[in-house]
Amino acid sequence: MTIESMKNIQFPKRTYSEWQHAAVKAIKGKPFEKTLKTSTIEDITLEPLYTKNMLDQLGSYVPAQVGAIQHGKYQPSWLVAQEVMAESAEQYLTLVKDDILRGNETVVYTGFGKFDWTDEQLSELAELIIEKPLYFKLTSDDQDILRVFDFVAPEQLAHVQGVVFSEEAVKAPENVRTQLVDTIPIHHAGGTAVHELGVALSILSERMAESDFRKLLKIRGFALL
Repeated sequence: MTIESMKNIQFPKRTYSEWQHAAVKAIKGKPFEKTLKTSTIEDITLEPLYTKNMLDQLGSYVPAQVGAIQHGKYQPSWLVAQEVMAESAEQYLTLVKDDILRGNETVVYTGFGKFDWTDEQLSELAELIIEKPLYFKLTSDDQDILRVFDFVAPEQLAHVQGVVFSEEAVKAPENVRTQLVDTIPIHHAGGTAVHELGVALSILSERMAESDFRKLLKIRGFALL
């Protein structure tokens, strides 16, 4: 069969019922609903196949969802933060620079391997975090990268911003956040945004002085009961 003949092949139209019958046969007796349909944490059922009729029944939901994805990036609070996987500090710097050229907007380091950083490499990294926000997620035995702040000129420290998520207390420039509350486990356990916010505020109340916590709530518009 030639490429030209393949291009001219006409496939017969099939119905959803025909596809479902073939799918049930393919999964060899397993329940169709449990095997091929997926329920998300948000209690949304993902169908294995969507037909035009299904999408039409959703009305404006699909265009609204697509629009949110297309235009959401233009909101100032959103940044592209793509993780970079590398086997050495030298390779990491090469890859993160390439990612930034491709559109990554954050210098992300997640402690995937303990690197031996040279002063020259840290100086190179310092130039990047002056221009781009940083996100470092560190373990207790992977703190050497924090020496990068020593290679930032004092007058440039105010330009360094981002997040350092560390198992141990760290010292960082004033615009780098080091006190974090991780609510991802709450989300994965099925919690809603309200649950996550409640847990976050509870943890903050334990970490902060009462007067500072009350000021935070007042600034954010919460009522302390």
